[in-house]
Amino acid sequence: MAVSQLPKNLKYLSLFFLILLAAVPAFVRLWVGDSDSGEFLFGVATAFCCVLGAVIAFLLGRRLAPALPAGLPSVTFSAAVCGFAMVTVIAVTAYFAYLAPAEEKIADVNPTVALLVKLFALGSAVYFLLLAAWMPLAEKKALGLFLSLFPVLFCAFRILNDFIDHSTMPLAGHGGYRILGIIATMLFFLREAKFRTEKGGAAAYFILGHVSVILLSAYNVPLLWEFIRGEATLTEVLYAMLSMAFVIYIFTRIFSLELKQPEEEEPVPPVEEA
Repeated sequence: MAVSQLPKNLKYLSLFFLILLAAVPAFVRLWVGDSDSGEFLFGVATAFCCVLGAVIAFLLGRRLAPALPAGLPSVTFSAAVCGFAMVTVIAVTAYFAYLAPAEEKIADVNPTVALLVKLFALGSAVYFLLLAAWMPLAEKKALGLFLSLFPVLFCAFRILNDFIDHSTMPLAGHGGYRILGIIATMLFFLREAKFRTEKGGAAAYFILGHVSVILLSAYNVPLLWEFIRGEATLTEVLYAMLSMAFVIYIFTRIFSLELKQPEEEEPVPPVEEA
């Protein structure tokens, strides 16, 4: 008996709740601004939504199989979005780091770590674009596992680069939520890579997906609004758009998981008559 996807009514209900939980902290931050009382309310709303999202994900995730369905149009689309967003970030950040006029250059505190971020971003772009364009990637387990580690390393070195660039105040300007969102995303991609080794359970993947979506939305949706108002830089908004591309990818991944296959019962041997 083949596995089936989550029942549509349950899938749409959980999708609705995740969108709601992701929207609440973002709107709270836009509403309260950066005041001390607003910062507290934003933190409480974010923590509450993460906990509630994790509980819902745990209850549903126990029913899911730890396997990544291949060839789905939604995953193909979201992977392509992530791939092109990665390429855009690489091109723009490389321009401002190496090719821009002296007065426009953005210098990194540690050029080596910044270069590693760009290299792992390039590997991540290859992973997502192959995932979107080359269906046999799902059958190439060794190659798929190798490439799936690039988003993990990209997130890890981006966190390191953020701490180096903002060593005096790494958590200023809601920076803590940015870092927490990247950490959750890194763990999500690490869990996805583990699936390719045919190990691990789906509940943790489902939980990390929910928490990642909530944290990424809580920080990056208000940042995009700040950019529209002219209060954010181009590189900040590019990373915010990349984060929202990750949100789309995570949505399609966690809601494409299938139900566990029921265990087949062993046939009962016939009772011999005396």
